[in-house]
Amino acid sequence: MRVLLKPTDFKNDEIIMTAYSPGGTSLYSDEDFMSADYSNAIVIESGVSKFDKLTLQKMLAGKTAGAYPYVDDLTEGFNGSSNQKDVETMLQLVYLYFTQPRKSLDDFNSFMSKQKSANEHLLDNPGAFFSNKFQNIIFNNNIRRGLTTIDKLNKVDFEKSLKIYGERFKDATDFTFIFVGNFDVDKMKPLLETYLGGLPSNGQKETWKDPGITKKTGVITSRNTMGKTQKDLVGIHFHGLTPWSEDESYVFSSMVKVLDIQLREAMREDKGGVYGVGVSGAFVQRPKNAYGINIQFNTQPVRVDELIKSVYDNIDSLKQNGPSPEKISKVQELQRREREAALKENGFWLSTIQYYDEYGKDINTLEDYNKRIEGLTAQKVKDAVNKYFDINNHIEVVLEPEK
Repeated sequence: MRVLLKPTDFKNDEIIMTAYSPGGTSLYSDEDFMSADYSNAIVIESGVSKFDKLTLQKMLAGKTAGAYPYVDDLTEGFNGSSNQKDVETMLQLVYLYFTQPRKSLDDFNSFMSKQKSANEHLLDNPGAFFSNKFQNIIFNNNIRRGLTTIDKLNKVDFEKSLKIYGERFKDATDFTFIFVGNFDVDKMKPLLETYLGGLPSNGQKETWKDPGITKKTGVITSRNTMGKTQKDLVGIHFHGLTPWSEDESYVFSSMVKVLDIQLREAMREDKGGVYGVGVSGAFVQRPKNAYGINIQFNTQPVRVDELIKSVYDNIDSLKQNGPSPEKISKVQELQRREREAALKENGFWLSTIQYYDEYGKDINTLEDYNKRIEGLTAQKVKDAVNKYFDINNHIEVVLEPEK
């Protein structure tokens, strides 16, 4: 096991922790995915050792400490936080969740009953129905994507979930723990040696695998009707596979911000046609180098076609002319302010250290971000729009109210 420590003085009495290990739900079949996905939640609901969840909460009353296991797509691990006084309690929780997860069929049945009750009428809501439809079309109805429906919840198996949890947390060999916050390294070391050093370890190293989630290609359009609310919900998704680099990732995120600003100005302020519009994007390295961009808005039914056209017109305008100098300056200033604020936050350093460590990158190159900001140009964004918005490979989904 590896432990990384970054003492800070950003907050007087805050220590935050994360841990990761390669594997996650990617190592399980689609049939077992829901059991894997819910494995950590089932353990959290049951408690540790001889303490059920309620007893554990009472024992922690008055303390500022928490630690919870997670199982994600490609990793499993822990998230936690504490103050200086209760850091040992946080580490004790990690130790117990590793070594003594509590098994309770009653707690499982109660938890799943609540989950099913909460999700029973989920798809009766137009917003949730649309979100689920949009994701299912994009990801070919893959069980690993989309909202948690009753059908999915019915696939969670108690014994299988506990078995998977045990497999994910039986061996601490390839875990990396990261601590950031206001602590004394010399005082932390004995606690880490006791609680993390005492975890089971038999030298097993794993890695994640590509779960094979694919997206529909070509031009896909889908019009659906549901509900009586007099507004249309619209989602447009562009995607593709392309080599990843730090520079390319920066330009990509800047391009997404430029388009977000442009569409807000064009559709909400100039046309006054949308109740809300947003552009979001992700450019990932794993399991494969891939990007996805979502453009979502809602509007009056009579204006939906006009405003969908406005989206494509604005993309075409950026392809032909690039963004204005004012928009580039606006994005640069926003990025400078966000980075300046982030550098004083423990959460930023926790996620950044994990990223650089997990992907084997030199954290000293973090300073290159400021150079990228200064080097952003309208031409770079124009080239990116032409690269990432392939009009022959996008998905458009509309949800209209029932007549």
